[in-house]
Amino acid sequence: MKSFLNFKILIAIFIDLFLSGLSINISNYIRLNFLEDISLETLCASLLLPLIFIILGIYKFPWKYFSISDLWSLVKACLLANILIFLTIFIFNRLENIPRLVLILNLFTLVFFTGSIRIIYRSLSEKFAFFSSENKSRIPTLLIGAGDNADFFIRATERSDAIYNVIGIIHLDDNKNKEFLIRGVPVLGGVKNLNTVLDKLQLNNKSPQKIIITSRSLHATDISNIMKIVDAKGMTIGRSQSPNQLIEGNSINSQVKDISIEDLLGRRQNKLENSKMKTFLKNQTVLITGAGGSIGSELARTIISFGLKKLILLDINENSIFNLTQEFKNQLQKKIFV
Repeated sequence: MKSFLNFKILIAIFIDLFLSGLSINISNYIRLNFLEDISLETLCASLLLPLIFIILGIYKFPWKYFSISDLWSLVKACLLANILIFLTIFIFNRLENIPRLVLILNLFTLVFFTGSIRIIYRSLSEKFAFFSSENKSRIPTLLIGAGDNADFFIRATERSDAIYNVIGIIHLDDNKNKEFLIRGVPVLGGVKNLNTVLDKLQLNNKSPQKIIITSRSLHATDISNIMKIVDAKGMTIGRSQSPNQLIEGNSINSQVKDISIEDLLGRRQNKLENSKMKTFLKNQTVLITGAGGSIGSELARTIISFGLKKLILLDINENSIFNLTQEFKNQLQKKIFV
């Protein structure tokens, strides 16, 4: 693997070497309107570009993930290389037959050529990544929230070790124009139309396996409604962590957490005094409404061991109730009513 990476760096060095020589030729042509023979000294001086790139660590930036910050580093490296190139030429022949304007033009052409080829490579990598076997083995994912966090999440999935393939985004504002893309991923609709969007994706055989909430401003009631839809569709749901953790380079795979009680309550969870509750509920008949939901089911799991006389579970979703009773079948035996 290491030798393969070294080979890729070697290819990049040869490409930059070629672009450095091409840049000087193009700069001369722009200034003089004709191609003049380039001296041997000038061609040798162009070797300085990949050398400066090596010293400044430009080849440590994979072209596949070339970013704005990488481009800025590239500009600074090109500026330094351009100055050294023309200093070298000046030492050899006092810039004979080379107009001073070429010094400025060469900086722009260097940045243009070396930056463009990296941007083109990244664009092609992203375009054809969808058809790769690596991408097809990932989990089809739908994001809730079309803000900066979604952008960070999608960017993080571009890493080769990511397990998520984002196929669409749901916007929180149902009245906002939704016909736009974020890093090539389409915004499919508003959060109120989530059920309709999922039905359409299912009809087109593009149904997601996981729903991930990236928005930090989603109300607890909305999260609860989303969970009901997701549960009915047989999908899983999670929530991404803050984008700061993603920027630090942590894998996106470890940054998706299950929906917590705090998310559903919209506040910190109050700690229950189980000993007092156990005394209060022992040998009592307890009815839990909405028992199929996240809060109701968690409450049922908490009090199931409190020595209840009967536990009555009430919910509109039969599947959720069935799964819950299967979970409890050995604990209260015939004392559970649904």
